[in-house]
Amino acid sequence: MCSETRLIAKPENINHFIMTREELQETYSKLSTQELLEILDEKFSYTETAVTVALEEISKRNVSEEDIKNYKNDQIEKA
Repeated sequence: MCSETRLIAKPENINHFIMTREELQETYSKLSTQELLEILDEKFSYTETAVTVALEEISKRNVSEEDIKNYKNDQIEKA
């Protein structure tokens, strides 16, 4: 583990990485649909708020079942 990683992982530095709901909404609105699906796919690595905002952004985009199937097929091919 590099010294930078240890510094980031220290509890006293954790507040530097917490985003407000509004910041998440702005950030996620700029992500691709695939990136949002990746967040949902790895939801246990994200906060509840982050997952909720990702779901809200996906619903705004009217992502179809076909889009989700294609994403899942791509993930299977990568594995």
